[in-house]
This record gives sequence, C-alpha cells and structure tokens, in this order.
Amino acid sequence: MYKMISCLLAGLAGAAIVFAVPSGRENVQGRWSLVELASRPVHPSTSGSVPWFTIRSHAIEGYDGCNEFSGSLDKPGSIVATRRGCSDGALKLPLDLADPVPQLKAGKIIGNKLLLPKLGTMSSFVMRKVP
Repeated sequence: MYKMISCLLAGLAGAAIVFAVPSGRENVQGRWSLVELASRPVHPSTSGSVPWFTIRSHAIEGYDGCNEFSGSLDKPGSIVATRRGCSDGALKLPLDLADPVPQLKAGKIIGNKLLLPKLGTMSSFVMRKVP
C-alpha cells in the first residue's frame, strides 16, 4: 500500500512539472507581461497597465486587461475572476482561463519571451518575462 501511494505521488509530482513547461523545455514559472498581440506591439491602457500573469508551481494569477484572476493550473475550470465591466476596445489577454494548460504547453520560450499560439478565435500573443 505504501509503495502504491509513493508511486502515485511521484507520478503526480512529475505531471506537475510537465504541465507548466512549453515546448523547448524552458520553465514558465514567474511573472509575464503582454507585449504583443496579433503581431502588433501592446501599449499600456489609460490606467497604465497591461495584461499579465504569474505562475508559481500549480497556481496562476493575473490581470486580463479588465479583471483580476487566480486559480490552479492542475484543476481545469478552477480559475476565478472578478467581473468588472470592460470598456469598448479594452486590451484583453487572449488566454483561455477555462483551461490554460494546453495553450501554455503549445507555447515557446525564446530568450525572455513566451510566444503563445492562436487558439480558436483568440489571437496569438507574446509575453515578456518580468524580472
């Protein structure tokens, strides 16, 4: 029984490492800020902020351009967000918050940038690692 539980826990720990790593095997842990959307540079909104997210272990938190969000990456559907109104033309983070893991896994890290692919109607986008 002890051996079976140990194997199960080891397997879960390995899965946690894999889900948060895009192709290229670099680590997406840390804070990322939106710098490019649909091949165009992003400029801060009138509030002075751009969308961002931070990944720590299994947790993700951030700001999508209108609302703050947080939750667990290893539990699809667990990410919750505030529900503020969004002004017309507001810059929105095109990350699928219902289950961001497939999109993150499909991404590539080049230098200090995380390139994330188009998903359905959401545009491709580039995030920059914030030191």
